[in-house]
Amino acid sequence: MKRAAICLIVITGLIAGCASTPSYPPPKSGESQVVVKVTATPKVGVKAAATEGSYDRESVETGKRFTRVNYSAMDCIAVVLSQGKGRSGLCSSEVELTITKDGFTRDLSLVWLGGTGGKANSSLVTIRNQRPAPLTLFGSTQGNAADQATFEIKVPANGTAGLQLAREGLYDIYCDEDDQLFGQLIATSSAYCSLCESGGEVLFDGLEPGDYDVEVFAPRLPVWRMKLKAVSGERETLYAELTVNGLPKAK
Repeated sequence: MKRAAICLIVITGLIAGCASTPSYPPPKSGESQVVVKVTATPKVGVKAAATEGSYDRESVETGKRFTRVNYSAMDCIAVVLSQGKGRSGLCSSEVELTITKDGFTRDLSLVWLGGTGGKANSSLVTIRNQRPAPLTLFGSTQGNAADQATFEIKVPANGTAGLQLAREGLYDIYCDEDDQLFGQLIATSSAYCSLCESGGEVLFDGLEPGDYDVEVFAPRLPVWRMKLKAVSGERETLYAELTVNGLPKAK
């Protein structure tokens, strides 16, 4: 299934985005910093795609279509830093997804649900349909089917429709009228979230010292996860390597 190229940065005053050769000031007294350096790599022994982004190929022998990915050119990698007790967020809880004749304009979107104390509120997702025909979209979070959050929304031709999300998770979005239309949306209650590109990094500044969970999401790759303890007056640097080599092997 074809996946379009989605990228939305949800930035707070607490976050500095990716930079090639950044120079950061030290953390303030009583606060912590976390830097996440992100690298996406192909499977060992597999030749990387020759062009930027991803592209579809068809196998004449099998009649199947598949997608190859240029991991080094990924520019839609989401980094989310969450804390159990949480704190109020400063970033927007509204996001717009646009569908053109070629599909979603972004491959991976990120939206903040708001909330404090580790509890999510809700966010408004506006879906803009630039096609001349109406679309019916279905979304569901990944994970256990019994605990999945789902939605269905009809978007008029050359119009918009609003969707209120209240559950965290990584949503896969499909279309009833176009089985090639696919997108993903990460909904999080953490204010510490941003997008990065492969080879880039994200700085989370002004953190309250304590325990945090770090998750890094990239299209078609396993989620990278780590726990850390942010120490007052110190900066912690993490190296997130995203690769299909992290997928479980069949027994």
